[in-house]
Amino acid sequence: MKINKKIVYCKFIYKKYLKIEKKVLYYKRNLGVGKVGNKKNEEKKKTKSTKTTRTKKNKRLYGQKTVIKNKKTSNIIIILLIISLIVNGLSIVHFIKFDHNKVKIVTKIKEKEIKPENIVFIGDSITDFYDLGKYYPNKNIINSGINGYTTDDLYSKLNKLLYQYKPTKIFLLIGINNIIRGQNPDKVYNGIKNIIEEIKKNLPETEINVESIYPTNDSDEEKIFGEYVEKNFNKKVIEVNKKTKEYCEKEKINYIDVYSSLLDKNQLLKLEYTADGVHLTDLGYSKVTSILLPYIKEKNNA
Repeated sequence: MKINKKIVYCKFIYKKYLKIEKKVLYYKRNLGVGKVGNKKNEEKKKTKSTKTTRTKKNKRLYGQKTVIKNKKTSNIIIILLIISLIVNGLSIVHFIKFDHNKVKIVTKIKEKEIKPENIVFIGDSITDFYDLGKYYPNKNIINSGINGYTTDDLYSKLNKLLYQYKPTKIFLLIGINNIIRGQNPDKVYNGIKNIIEEIKKNLPETEINVESIYPTNDSDEEKIFGEYVEKNFNKKVIEVNKKTKEYCEKEKINYIDVYSSLLDKNQLLKLEYTADGVHLTDLGYSKVTSILLPYIKEKNNA
């Protein structure tokens, strides 16, 4: 398609050149010789033979001036036409040789550079209860956490909860409800991996940050809600986190180990960080914020 445009443009310039060439020939014939002045002198000689020699000399001089004036006018016009031909010739060279696609690429890069930051947190109730406006003021952050969601629930709602926002960054936290409902670690891990693969396919330029599943507290403390947690839940969590970390390292995706920073000396979720053994208190969210904030502040490399 580019070659056809160039051919059409060259034909247009060539036609223009032929028109200019005809004009040059016209001006050469009518202005370059000075016939007008000579004819007038001859007629005056025939009709006014009684004029003095001095008068004839004056008229000859006048005729010569007319010829000189006409020649100058003709030369100026010819010079202007030649300049016009040169300019048009240069425009042809520019059109043929200039890489117009390069301009488009540069434009795309500039658009990409000025693209505003748009961050989405996606996951289950732990994300849902996270007051992002409080902990990340003046940041364009959307909370797409849904209470009770498993990996399958989230996978089926990615378009509504994620894609419509066209995020520059994503923070994914999912899997604890799968474990609470008795799924084995392999199935939970595969669910997380499927979500990541789907996001990569649909948002290839978006930075993905995968959070480890947070620890739980299955102690006998009064505030621990037994229906949420069972003994040794954290063993399953550790296994899922290990597989997820290995996958993220292989795929060069950010994996954020929040799990280790929330543990007490007994390797359980700190009591001051949890409201019921699974969900977090304000102090717990403050701790999570301190871990995630450097990733929020990083410039988007996508």
